[in-house]
This record gives sequence, C-alpha cells and structure tokens, in this order.
Amino acid sequence: MMFSLPPSADDDGTTWQIERAWPDRHSGATFEARAGHDGQVRGGRWTPSSGAVLGRFGHDDQLPDLAATARSGWIVVHRPGRRAVVRSADGSNYAKVFRPGRAAAAVAAMQNVEGLASAFLQPRIVAVTRDVVTCTTVPGRSLHDLGADPAAGLEWGRAWHAWRGAWVDSIGSAPADPSLPAHDAFAEAAIVRSWAAKLTNFNPSPASSRLVQVADRVAAGLVAGTTDALRPAHRDLHDKQILWDSTHGSGLIDFDTAANAEPALDLGNLRAHLALRERQGLLSSERHTHAARLIDSVADELHVAPERVNAYEAAAWFRLGCLYAFRPRWAALAAVLRAEICRQPGA
Repeated sequence: MMFSLPPSADDDGTTWQIERAWPDRHSGATFEARAGHDGQVRGGRWTPSSGAVLGRFGHDDQLPDLAATARSGWIVVHRPGRRAVVRSADGSNYAKVFRPGRAAAAVAAMQNVEGLASAFLQPRIVAVTRDVVTCTTVPGRSLHDLGADPAAGLEWGRAWHAWRGAWVDSIGSAPADPSLPAHDAFAEAAIVRSWAAKLTNFNPSPASSRLVQVADRVAAGLVAGTTDALRPAHRDLHDKQILWDSTHGSGLIDFDTAANAEPALDLGNLRAHLALRERQGLLSSERHTHAARLIDSVADELHVAPERVNAYEAAAWFRLGCLYAFRPRWAALAAVLRAEICRQPGA
C-alpha cells in the first residue's frame, strides 16, 4: 500500500504546515510543522492509521529540557525525539536541545572542527548544561537566501567568492584530524543504500526494487577506482550552512556531522544542492552555472579528481531525491528526480 504525508495538520482551528519529516522503522514518520510563514515550529507524528497528530507545543518527552528552554526564545527546529533549536528573544544566540547525555558529543564536535573552518566565522559556545548547548549567532545571510533574492546579485557573487577563498584556506593543507571520526567512501555508500531502504519501507511501490538497484549502482560508483586521502570535512555542506556578511565575511554553521572524509564529499554535496535549488525555482540557471564553476575551481586547486566530485554529487543527488520525498511541498519534485535518476543510462 502506498502512503503520502499530508501537507498540513490542524489543531484548534490553526493550520500547521508540515515542512519536513523523518521516516521511522514502522511505516510512520515524525514531522516538523509551522503555523504561518515566520511562526515557530512544532513537532508531531504521522502514521497510516492515525494520520498527522501534532505534539504539545514546546514539549517532547525525549527532550526534557525543551520546555524550559523554549520559554525564553523561539523554536526554529524541532525533530521530535532527537533535537530542537531555540533562538533567543534578542537573536544573539541559539540553544540546541539534545536527548539526555547527547550534549557532550555535540560540544566535542564543535571543538574538534575549529581547524576545519579556520577561515570562517563559526558559532562560539557560550553555555553548556546537561542537555543544552548554547552558541552565538553567526551574522549574515545564507547563500541559499541570497541566491533566491533577485536583488542580491552583487552580494551573492561576493559571498561565493569569499566562500571559495575561505574553503581553500581551511582545507587546502589540512591533514586528517585524529579527533574526528572517519567517513570514507564505503560509509557514504551505506548512507545511499539506507535512504533507498527508508523510502522503500515507508512507501512500497512497484518502483521500489528499481530504486534499490539504482542505489547499488550509485554506491558502487563511490567505492570504485582510486579514492582521495581523507581530510577534515563538514559532511553536510550546502547553501544554507554558508553565511555571508559584508562586514564580517564568510561564516559556517552546523558541524554536527564533521568527520575526516574525501574533500570531494563536501564539494559534491554542495553541487547537488545547487542543482536542486534550480529545480525548485530558487536559483537561476546563470547563478547555478557560476557557482558550480567556482566549486570546480576549488576542486582543481585542492587537487581533487573530477571523478570523485561527480561520484559524491551523484550520491548526494540520489539522497536528496529520497530525503525530499518527506517534505510535502517538494514531494512531487522529488518523485520526478527519482524517476529521472532511474532512467539515466546505466541505471
């Protein structure tokens, strides 16, 4: 039987738009919803039998510190049972709320990446409790927001060139960091296969077996041939993680997944997100082409083989086609992307 997430959930006359969801192992999903364009977010759960059920606003049994933290700020992220992010009332900092015992790992990850992003402004930890890590706000607009703004062409161009210089300076001569975990091509291949499995489990269809076959092909492309040496990597680099401020320069946020990986991983992931933004209508083809060329020039300067960037871009593109199936606004586009991937020569 095929299931699909509804675009919204209602509570006491208020419509909450479901923005993104995360599948579980039982053909259900947790989700994050927002009331109004700039409203706070709220978690919930969807199952085929019960539909979309909103949780109590600002509460999460698995995040016991969320309620107290939310009272003095604005909830901007809530992944039920996993984590939440609360922006302070004055916007000067963000508090990340974790499951009990998980904050220490987040602190270690942020401390371990100081060398990775040495040329970027980064969040600075200002307070740590058992389950909450509070960090300073990094100033600026994201490359995503600048790219979607037709009036920001000049600033967008400056932002991308600043990112290029800062990325080369940060990664160019950085050796693998022993304090970071390793994430090689085999680990990335496993993620590709896991997303095919998640989507197949959530929404079995006649195309499921084909999707699994394509995942195997994409995974094989990652581990084939000669791989590059591992270096410090962000591992989730995309246009919403890179900030630009005309006074302070380039900023980089969200280091939760930092690891030693091939430099091609971040570059390929960034390229895939740019391609997605064009398909979403959030980035012009001209801007997409310009930014992609800058990414390729970084790869060339860092002596990263184009074949490795292409392999990681293909992996990211496949993953995005699965991930966005759980974002109701973009689910139809995601289905088109997956169909295109499955029709590609050699797929």
